Amino acid sequence: MNILKRFLFFLFFLSAIELGAGPLSVKTEVDKSVAHIGDLIRYRILITYEKDIKVDLPPSGVKLGSFEIIDYNVSDEDQEGVFAKKLEYILSAFNLGEFEIPPLDITYLNRKGQKGWVQSEPIIIKIIPVPSRADDKDDIRDIAGTEDMPAREWLYALFSLFILGISSWLIYCLLEKISKRKERTEQPLIPSIEEDIQALERINDLLKKNYLSQGKIKQFYFELNEILRYYLHRRYSIPTMERTSYEILEEIKSQLYSKEVFKNLCYFFDESDMVKFAKYIPAKAQINQIVPLARNIINRTKRSGSTSKA
Repeated sequence: MNILKRFLFFLFFLSAIELGAGPLSVKTEVDKSVAHIGDLIRYRILITYEKDIKVDLPPSGVKLGSFEIIDYNVSDEDQEGVFAKKLEYILSAFNLGEFEIPPLDITYLNRKGQKGWVQSEPIIIKIIPVPSRADDKDDIRDIAGTEDMPAREWLYALFSLFILGISSWLIYCLLEKISKRKERTEQPLIPSIEEDIQALERINDLLKKNYLSQGKIKQFYFELNEILRYYLHRRYSIPTMERTSYEILEEIKSQLYSKEVFKNLCYFFDESDMVKFAKYIPAKAQINQIVPLARNIINRTKRSGSTSKA
């Protein structure tokens, strides 16, 4: 029985590591310990604490070793009898080998005003190459061989594939029609204006509202985020207005030819989402660079032959 208990404890330890005692505890976990290069990895930190405890959360731009932060989100968890916050980082790595997500310091003030801290455990993740075969040519692989099948079974299989293909095509057309109708309702397209020109003009109109001088930072970031989302919708024909930042980045990643532009886009969504959802107030220097960053993304991704000026 003791051996079984130790084995179960070991399995739990592998899937999640929980630290802390007393007024605050920290639990960390990842959705995969082995990932292919460029894969997205979810790294979660669950912080539970007692009433009247003030917690200092790690910033969105915290350094996580060799991993790049693609997205960041903070949410409140429903825990019986205690308060809890969940931090979720979407990470990626572009080098091969074993890399460590380093420990993070979580500081807090107890009800007596005394400062304390808890450190999360480091997590090792192995990054491996995308699997390939020795006989691969120009990234095109042969279709795996099939076992011999009776003629009747072949006919049944082909007929089933035909029906499945027709059904999938009809469902796709229906969903595409509904999606386009919804997009037209939310944001009518203006085909007479190139999308990059329209986006840059909308940014200029936004600046004329003087939100920043009025202290309306959240409203400013919200409208700037909407402008860039709508530009990406028109430029890449994806329904960005009804998707999360993470979903947009996942779909658009393969269409961007510049890693630098993708990093800039990740930073833009991370910064604006923090302002919109986490009551985060950026420094003045960060506010001053967010509009040039949005313009840079538009100018670096506009269609060739566009008449807009950088």
